[in-house]
Amino acid sequence: MREFWAAKMTKRDCAVSARQAMARHSPGATRPATMVLLFLCSALVAGCASVAPEQTAEHEEPGEVGEMITVKDHASIGSGARADFKAAMAFLKADQYEKGIPLLESVVERAPEAIAPNVNLAIAYARVDKPELAEKRLQHALEVNPIHPVANNEYGMLLRREGRFPEAKGFYRKALQAYPDFQPARKNLGILCDLYMNDPECALENYEAYAEAVPGDEDVQLWIVDLQRRVGN
Repeated sequence: MREFWAAKMTKRDCAVSARQAMARHSPGATRPATMVLLFLCSALVAGCASVAPEQTAEHEEPGEVGEMITVKDHASIGSGARADFKAAMAFLKADQYEKGIPLLESVVERAPEAIAPNVNLAIAYARVDKPELAEKRLQHALEVNPIHPVANNEYGMLLRREGRFPEAKGFYRKALQAYPDFQPARKNLGILCDLYMNDPECALENYEAYAEAVPGDEDVQLWIVDLQRRVGN
């Protein structure tokens, strides 16, 4: 068994095992990794949400994600809702989801068309093992903006955890079609193809594209070597 012989594993083997462990988490598990949250700009009427990495609970896509991507959010959000949103973000970043969720629920009631509160509420619901509520928020966010990269990426991860692999692949691809430089979706698509769909060619293609954009991710470089060996390249 690979775990039994851990003391003799090569660096490449360690990275492969890390990739497998990363993806085999239970819905309620937590570990240091990257969660992509959405933040509102300072404009009070028609702001925008910026896709930025934040260190918090479990996520398929660990590490740096490269350039910040800005996605317009044209919903009107009042100052009171904006203050509650800011407070909720502080709770989510501290892994205090049960405190952040009521605030976000209040925000989406007052600003139902705002993408950022809906997506972050979905993330929080997923962390407390309420996938049905998370899916409802993501569906609503994608009704407002069908190509939103974070909403599509989060939906892909939610579906992957539910074992709905072809659907998850579709949402990762939708994110990348609209935002090819959104690297969390690129890496998550590679992991999905690699570990869940037995599609090494798809995995290799996406790992290589990700590695070109994020050359400092040593784990992915090792996963590429492993896949090249498996496909005979």
